Amino acid sequence: MKEPVPQAYTHPMNKRANKMPRSLGSSIRWMALGLAFLGLVAGQTVKAAPARAFLTVSTFGLSFEGDLLNEDDIDDDVEDDVEDDVEDDVEDDAEDDAEDDAEDDAEDDAEDDAEDDAEDDAEDDAEDDAEDDAEDDAEDDAEDDAEDDAEDDAEDDAEDDAEDDAEDDAEDDAEDDAEDDAEDDAEDDAEDDAEDDAEDDAEDDAEDDAEDDAEDDAEDDAEDDAEDDAEDDAEDDAEDDAEDDAEDDAEDDAEDDAEDDAEDDAEDEAEDDAEGSDDEAEDEADDRLETPEPEPEALLDEATLDGLVEDVFDMAFDHEGEAILRNELLILTADEDLPELDRLPGWRELEREALPRFESTLVRLLVPRDQNLQSALDRVRQLLPEASIDYNHSYELGQAESAADKHSARRLAGDRYPALPTGPVRLGIIDSGIAQNHEALDSTHIRRRSFLSDEQAPELSHGTAVASLLIGHSEALQGIAPDIELVAAEAFFEAPELGLISTSYQLVQAMDWLSGEDVRVINMSLAGPANRVLERAVELVADEGILIVAAAGNDGPNSAPRYPAAYPGVIAVTAVDRNNRVYLRAVRGEHLDFAAPGVNLSVADPQAIDAYRDRSGTSFAAPFVAALVLHYRSAHPEASPAQLIEWMQDDVVDLGEPGPDPVYGWGLAGASLLAGAGEPDQDSER
Repeated sequence: MKEPVPQAYTHPMNKRANKMPRSLGSSIRWMALGLAFLGLVAGQTVKAAPARAFLTVSTFGLSFEGDLLNEDDIDDDVEDDVEDDVEDDVEDDAEDDAEDDAEDDAEDDAEDDAEDDAEDDAEDDAEDDAEDDAEDDAEDDAEDDAEDDAEDDAEDDAEDDAEDDAEDDAEDDAEDDAEDDAEDDAEDDAEDDAEDDAEDDAEDDAEDDAEDDAEDDAEDDAEDDAEDDAEDDAEDDAEDDAEDDAEDDAEDDAEDDAEDDAEDDAEDEAEDDAEGSDDEAEDEADDRLETPEPEPEALLDEATLDGLVEDVFDMAFDHEGEAILRNELLILTADEDLPELDRLPGWRELEREALPRFESTLVRLLVPRDQNLQSALDRVRQLLPEASIDYNHSYELGQAESAADKHSARRLAGDRYPALPTGPVRLGIIDSGIAQNHEALDSTHIRRRSFLSDEQAPELSHGTAVASLLIGHSEALQGIAPDIELVAAEAFFEAPELGLISTSYQLVQAMDWLSGEDVRVINMSLAGPANRVLERAVELVADEGILIVAAAGNDGPNSAPRYPAAYPGVIAVTAVDRNNRVYLRAVRGEHLDFAAPGVNLSVADPQAIDAYRDRSGTSFAAPFVAALVLHYRSAHPEASPAQLIEWMQDDVVDLGEPGPDPVYGWGLAGASLLAGAGEPDQDSER
């Protein structure tokens, strides 16, 4: 590392003198010349005095002393002195000026530094103050904004809460008003309808009570009859055995007595009548021995017993309280499985029906009375795991009716629909009998087959009513599809103390027959319990591309779902009145598909060829939906059942909650086909 080269020291004043301006040096030189001139003038005044003289030039601040010299010396001295004085003065002045300048510069610098410091401090203070003020302002603004936001939010929340509360209150008030109005309307309607329905309700209640009493009595009677029959059978058997034994004993005794008597008589006669020949005695004994034995009473053959069993319609109830035929099981199976039934000794086969469309056989099996029916059912299901097996359940045609004089002429089907142009297509129904001679039906096309036994009493009212809603046409009544051909399976009959019923066995027979009759829709205005055999039949019908429309049932809104309406693929229908209010007794549930008119409908009455009456129930709503399905199928013959149902779901008057609901399903069916757009009365809108 190189050492620094030392520099010559220079006094600050010299540095400053070196920087002296050129004008100041010129002034000093002029002053020196002036002083020299004055010195010369002063010298001339003292030439005559040879002595030393002391001269003080106070005026110019110059002094010198010396011997009086010659003029040149004096001049030199004066000049030297003057120059020295001038130089001293100049130096003093320069130093003073330099000091003054230095002081001034220092002061200026100090002032500048002070000003700069002050400015810097001021700027720093200003910046600090500004920053502090900014921070304070920001905090104040933030606090103000926060307070403003809080106030705004509070106001907004208060407004929103007020609006929400107002809306909620409005909705609650609207709901309360709606409920109050609905209750008032319901009460008013109930009061209005009460007079009209009182007779119906009384009749229905009486019928229900009678049915309940009949069922209870039937159960009690059946149990009593069973006990009595068992006792009677035991007594009869005992009497028969006693009679048989007595007859056998009598025959044996008679034979023995006859032989003994014959022998005794022969011996006596031989002894008494010695003259008689032995041959005559023997002939007489032989004649007595050949006396004919008394014949016992003829026993009932098995065919007669089977007939007696079938004549007795003996009802019981399963573990869920559903009506069944006592000790009967129903089996739907493939033909190759039938030999397995031979492994059930003591069980009797009551009926066997081949079902060609289902490629199956339907069997009614009578379980011995000494076996538990549920255990017997489980045993047969294990024996035939691929078969459909269940009890032989009972099904009903639910209906309610008004007094006959309440009928009025109707120009629209169900007061809602004009006649649909379906063309001559076929629609199947499973119902009771039909009075085809009624004026509303005498010109219609109906193909019928009965599935009743000779002992079962046919009934015409329900089937006639359903047929008239479908195809009826007269001055007093208009059916919804008068051009269709009705294929009717008669499967319901009047059972003593039980009303109008059918059995699983008859329903499955009817479904197999209709599957081979080129029908595209089957209407089943009936309801009952779930049954595996019936469920399998529904599946086999669907495999043929046939749609089933079924009534939801009239067991009330709290009832469990009824069948076949609740089976997948079946279109379930509930009933509404003229104001789109649901029928009070209709079954409800998520399985419902559509609603249709079914309250106080005018229908043909088979009591006379020109008689009509009003009836209510889901049974009478189902035919309208069946006809609508057939109408859609006729318009779109290539559409699948799923497509048809989807189109129908889009063509409804939505009732109740938006979309499908457990009260109305998708809504009132056939909105585009309703006369007057299907609007309810203005004073009774829900």
